Amino acid sequence: MTLVYQIDSGRKRLLGVIRDCGTQSLASFFESFGAECCAKIKVVCFDMWKTYLKVIASMLPVALNVLDRFRIAKNSMKPSMKSGGR
Repeated sequence: MTLVYQIDSGRKRLLGVIRDCGTQSLASFFESFGAECCAKIKVVCFDMWKTYLKVIASMLPVALNVLDRFRIAKNSMKPSMKSGGR
């Protein structure tokens, strides 16, 4: 499941719920906004999943990609956890 929010200085609201995390579902969600609206999106925050990277690159070409800091921290710990922290 994917939740899409609008978060800016004057507004925080849920824009949509996408039942699955597939490429087509996410692309369809942004297609429903239209190209003009997508072109106005300035910043996108998401986890580091390749599906999101691909769709955002194609649907929101001018948006700045900001990665979810929780996922960055979680993924950066994986190698040290595998090696026993050494």
